[in-house]
Amino acid sequence: MIKTCPCGKTFKTKPSIIAKGGGKYCSKQCSADYRVGKKNPNWKGGKIEKSGMYYLRMPDHPLATSGGYISEHRYLVEQYYKKNNPGHPCLQEIDGERYLKPDVHVLHINNDTKDNRLSNLKVVSK
Repeated sequence: MIKTCPCGKTFKTKPSIIAKGGGKYCSKQCSADYRVGKKNPNWKGGKIEKSGMYYLRMPDHPLATSGGYISEHRYLVEQYYKKNNPGHPCLQEIDGERYLKPDVHVLHINNDTKDNRLSNLKVVSK
């Protein structure tokens, strides 16, 4: 089948891929750009590593890297617990706000680092 990507390019794809919910983008990079990247109208800045891990540009976050980034999956879990369980032991208080502790790991259950649905994230400690 011939499809048109949001970027305007036409590309070939198989009906079986479309049946599985795929075949919307001409390439993996284009998919990343439109789903969470610069071409997405909700994009607020960030980067996508070669591993597929998404990082948000948040220089004011106290646990951001020296470059001002925080991994999206950690941020999503942090926001979930702040809203739904602010007393959870995986959170710590910094300057009156609650943040995910640095020694807490957030794993992707299905090992897909691009799949940041809360149902796919699991909090574990060392």
